[in-house]
Amino acid sequence: MRRAAPTLGEIFVVVGLGFIGQLTAQMLRSNGCRVIGVDVDGGRIAMAQSMGLDWGIHPDDFDQITQVARLTGGTGADGVIITAASQSDEIVSAAFKMCRKKARVVLVGDVGLDLSRADFYAKELDFLISSSYGPGRYDEHYEQGGLDYPIGYVRWTEGRNMAEYFRLLADGLVDLSNLATEIHPLAKAADAYGALKNGPQKPLLVLLSYELGHDVQPRRRLDIPGVAARKHAGRIRVGLIGAGGFAKGMHLPNMVEMADTFEP
Repeated sequence: MRRAAPTLGEIFVVVGLGFIGQLTAQMLRSNGCRVIGVDVDGGRIAMAQSMGLDWGIHPDDFDQITQVARLTGGTGADGVIITAASQSDEIVSAAFKMCRKKARVVLVGDVGLDLSRADFYAKELDFLISSSYGPGRYDEHYEQGGLDYPIGYVRWTEGRNMAEYFRLLADGLVDLSNLATEIHPLAKAADAYGALKNGPQKPLLVLLSYELGHDVQPRRRLDIPGVAARKHAGRIRVGLIGAGGFAKGMHLPNMVEMADTFEP
C-alpha cells in the first residue's frame, strides 16, 4: 500500500485474492479507492465482494484486460497490486496492460518475471517491489537492536505500519471475521500447514488455538531502545541543555546532592 501510494478516487486492481489480497482490497477501500479484484477462484471473489470489493473478475468468464478498460471508462487502472502466486509471466504482463499511462504496478506475490519491454515502456509505468512490512525489515539494528528511524525522515516504518494495521482492525476498517475458515490446536500445527498446501479446497487461512491457561510469551520483534529505559526506578531522569556558568554553579551541584531523586 505504501509503495503504491493510492489517493482518493483512484481505481486499483488487486490480482490474487488470497489472504494478503483480501486485506489489500479492504485497505484500498478504506483509503477512498475503488477496487477491482481478479482471481481464478470464484469463491474468493465472492468473499471479497461481501466485504466491499467493487468489481470482481474471473479470467475464465471475461477477458480481464478488456473488463478493466470498460470499468475505468477506457483509461485503464491507476495502479495494480499483484498478490498472486504463480510461475506464469502472464500475470505481470496483464497487470501492465490493465494500466493507464504513467500508472504503477506493485509486486507483492511470487510470480514469473520474464518482462516484455513493450508492456510497460510506452506507458512509462512504474514497477515497484514490496518486500513486506516496510522500512526496518531485514535491518538487524532495527528489528533486534531497537534502533528506530526518526519519524521526520521515515514516516512509516515496519513498527508504525503494524500499529496502523491494528488501528484499522480496531476501527472495523479491516474485517477478518469472514476470512478464517479452520482452527487447529497448537499440537496439530502440522495439519494446519498441510491444509494450506494440500487438498482441492484450500482454506484462505488457518488459525492455531492454544489451550486455556497455557502461558505463551512470544519474543518481541522490536526491543525498546536502551536510552528509553529508566535505569533506576523512582528517580527522575533529567537532560540538561547548556552547561554554562549558572548550570555548573547551581543546577548540576543541586542534582548531585539530590542523587536519590534526580539522575542526570
